Amino acid sequence: MTRPCGDASPSPPDASPRPALSVVILCHQAAAVAPRIVPPLAAGLEAAGVAHEIILVANIPPGAPPDPTPDVLRALAAQNPRIRVVSLPKQGGMSWDMRTGLEAARGDALAVVDGDGQIPMEDVLRTYRVFRETGADIAKTRRLSREDGPLRRAISALYNAFFRLLWPSSTFRDVNAKPKIISRAAYSRLRLRSTEWFIDAEIMIQALSLGLRVAEIPATAFHRKERPSRPSLRTLLAFFAALLRCRIFPPR
Repeated sequence: MTRPCGDASPSPPDASPRPALSVVILCHQAAAVAPRIVPPLAAGLEAAGVAHEIILVANIPPGAPPDPTPDVLRALAAQNPRIRVVSLPKQGGMSWDMRTGLEAARGDALAVVDGDGQIPMEDVLRTYRVFRETGADIAKTRRLSREDGPLRRAISALYNAFFRLLWPSSTFRDVNAKPKIISRAAYSRLRLRSTEWFIDAEIMIQALSLGLRVAEIPATAFHRKERPSRPSLRTLLAFFAALLRCRIFPPR
């Protein structure tokens, strides 16, 4: 994959020194949510004295109905030189979006978080502090409290149990939880290939393989109001099949 230049950046990506932290926010169809979550995140990082940039990712599927999200994100970027937008023709699912955002990021630490309103943005700074204090290669949350319904909680519990069954040395309690914050050095060792929905597990599987140090902290996931997610049986089976495939054929 080539490095995306980022759409509607207020200044060239390399015009300033490398920030301490890049925050990649996945903003698929997040026009209603982004104005509510991005400014408080930027203000919180500024108040904490963290040299940062924020990468807002809103890749557009070819032929999809018009989506105002990229324009909403550009308006946010126009108000803050630390914000950049990546909006490219979509070539995959959430995994591909995450990879384009991470490849556009320049920070010494790379955070990724969903922009759907489920995750409190203050968790980014909270996770970053643990990342710095522990010296971990990866710091992430684990959702001890979830407001997204009993079905999703049951699916998540089953998925994480299956992950630990396949990788008994794992101590991870919530593979897919975000924010995830990865050191630049650790990110350079990852070989992320997922293009659809498997990238969170891919990161954690490779973290185990590489012996990376991972810190987890408790968090809460709120109900997603604007765009509810209803996982299908087909999607669930695909996740389990991908885990099994990675166990049998480890990434090289």
